Amino acid sequence: NEAKLEDFEYLKTSGQRFDMNIGGLVNQFIGNPSQHLGFGGGMKMDISYAGKNNIIYGLNMSFYGNKLKKEYPINSTRPQFEAIPTLLIGLVFGKWFNNFNIHGELNIGIQNITEKIDENDTDWVQLNGWSPGLIVNYPIKLGRPDPIYYYGEPTLLENNLNLHVGLRYLKFSLKEATGLMPELGISYRMTSKGVNAYKLKDEFLKK
Repeated sequence: NEAKLEDFEYLKTSGQRFDMNIGGLVNQFIGNPSQHLGFGGGMKMDISYAGKNNIIYGLNMSFYGNKLKKEYPINSTRPQFEAIPTLLIGLVFGKWFNNFNIHGELNIGIQNITEKIDENDTDWVQLNGWSPGLIVNYPIKLGRPDPIYYYGEPTLLENNLNLHVGLRYLKFSLKEATGLMPELGISYRMTSKGVNAYKLKDEFLKK
């Protein structure tokens, strides 16, 4: 019989945790990009690990789409996308502080301006750059955690509604696309926490 949370006399977590977070967001550019791009949205996903010192290490991927208000001044006669897509992929480093975390991100970024017709197309326009960011996450627990056996070891599995707010600086190969971008999002966070000590109740052991 697999034990439930109420079957434990006590259960102590080790401080180690693995998080997977996926959800949606809204964003708005500030500065030069705001003259060309309007309010937008997208999605993000990150996976991270934290040890007993609560230091976070992980990977991040974020995707955005923002409505084109005014065409970029580029040397191309091709029509620019009506909604400009931006992709960020990179590393996460931060720390948990009780029930929330603050982490920094360092990403490589791409922004597609015109369509790529085929693999041999050399006239399409894609901006390349990088982006540092600062993100604050606040998870809200959904229900009670479930104890499971993961590779033969007891683990607590938690489901969370995650709220986040962030500020990024995007540095692209075009100055009109370079500037700040605040974002606000809501997502699902699945957390598994390591357990280093537990005791089952006598009545469960007698089943």
